[in-house]
Amino acid sequence: MGKNEQGAGKKRLSLGRHSPSGLWASEELIVERRFETLREEMQDPKSKKPILLIATTNEGKVREFKQLLKDVPVRLVSLRDAHITQDVEETGTTFEENASLKAVMYARLIGLWALAEDSGLEIDALSGEPGVYSRRYAGVDATDAERVQYLLSKLRNVPWECRGARFRSVIAIASPVGVRRVVEGECRGTIALVPNGAEGFGYDPVFWLPELGRTVAELSLEEKNRVSHRSRSAAKAAEALRELVENGALTYPHDPLP
Repeated sequence: MGKNEQGAGKKRLSLGRHSPSGLWASEELIVERRFETLREEMQDPKSKKPILLIATTNEGKVREFKQLLKDVPVRLVSLRDAHITQDVEETGTTFEENASLKAVMYARLIGLWALAEDSGLEIDALSGEPGVYSRRYAGVDATDAERVQYLLSKLRNVPWECRGARFRSVIAIASPVGVRRVVEGECRGTIALVPNGAEGFGYDPVFWLPELGRTVAELSLEEKNRVSHRSRSAAKAAEALRELVENGALTYPHDPLP
């Protein structure tokens, strides 16, 4: 959802025209060396599972994806696991554009298949805001609590019956060649009048689920993973990944698809 925390010392990447892969020549050399290092450090000699990079710096998302995709026959590796500090700038105007941009860029960066997600909150009374700007809605450096309070201030005079909203999650799966699959999931609810709950992250404390009578932040991770927008998109992603594995498309390091 929007830009991730930029963090000190992070280098931002964008798809460029400097080479066929979109990277500077010097970056390509670094990529090649990183790829070989990752292969040596992370390839399990006892496992035939292909590696899939979870392309997010959001540790909350990493935890959820590792739980949601635990039954898929791939070895999940996070950016932290792979010692990747580069940050991809999200320049898209839709969730699909941003998810695809991140998946392709990170896949090209280290020569592995990558899964990336862009997600956010869309509120009916605000004509779909904050949407792709969910993470930076209250400013780039705002905390989750500050974002929640800013959102509630925008809805101060909106009655309960008009506070409908949905969480959307779009996942892109890409090889170094390009995007291979895009899937989507959503979860509808209502924006609560005040925050409740201490679990989850982002806008979870104010996203009230009428069928459960609780906010997302009042759910355990297991409960959240049964009803969330991310669980629904991840279920579709898992199905796509199983198909790709069965077809041999995730064969290390590049896929054979045209």
